Amino acid sequence: MTATETTFTEPRVFTITCTARAGVDIADLDALAAAVTIAAGAVGVAFCRGPSGAVRGAAPAKRPPQHSFGRQITMGVRCASQPERDVHVKLFGNGTLQIAGCLRADAGYEAAELTCAACGFVAPPVDLVVRMINCGFRASHRLNLAACVGAARGAGLMATYDPCCYSALKLSLFFGLGGDAVPACRCATHCATKKPSNRLCRMVVVSLFESGAIGVSGATTQDHVRRAGDVVRDLVRRCPGARQLADDEVLVRLRQLAGASETAA
Repeated sequence: MTATETTFTEPRVFTITCTARAGVDIADLDALAAAVTIAAGAVGVAFCRGPSGAVRGAAPAKRPPQHSFGRQITMGVRCASQPERDVHVKLFGNGTLQIAGCLRADAGYEAAELTCAACGFVAPPVDLVVRMINCGFRASHRLNLAACVGAARGAGLMATYDPCCYSALKLSLFFGLGGDAVPACRCATHCATKKPSNRLCRMVVVSLFESGAIGVSGATTQDHVRRAGDVVRDLVRRCPGARQLADDEVLVRLRQLAGASETAA
């Protein structure tokens, strides 16, 4: 590896969002919120906010929401598998659990189990599904996005870059059932034109920033994350102008050009 070759860090998960089902219908959410068991230790429900806005337990110190949604209970859950931060769980009247703030999928299931136990449900949660993985990694050099967007489109990727509106180059990758080497939608009607609920392919958006930071959003499996990373690495390494020169390198190039001009004269 040369000093100018671009390398990449391993992806780091920012948050995983899951859903599950408690298997019960809840007629009175306020009554259930008042009966939720608040844990005194390091594992369990740390706080509970009912539809009326009443809070029990140690709720995080932040500005209260301006508009309340009257058909859910919001809970902060401390998990043994994720001591770094609490998992936030929303419980709806139809028994659906929306779980956010996980760093790993097993923390999502643990949070669902702890929630059901604190609510007094007999049956454990079922149908845990990972809905979204947001993560990121970083290139070792700054990126020339103007060069990258041309290379991305030349490789057949759906790429958008408008620095006046958004500072990142966005790549839209589509993961279908075919397992293409380059993730792309092969459907008769492109999935980018469909509503998310009607898409046959999973759309994963990769954002490349000039600083070298790279974000991945919309993935649902580690394979999506891995393949999205492979696309970015291949794109940057194949594009000659992808690496943006550092300030000291620019000065060296300018001195070289100045010296060449003086020699020619």
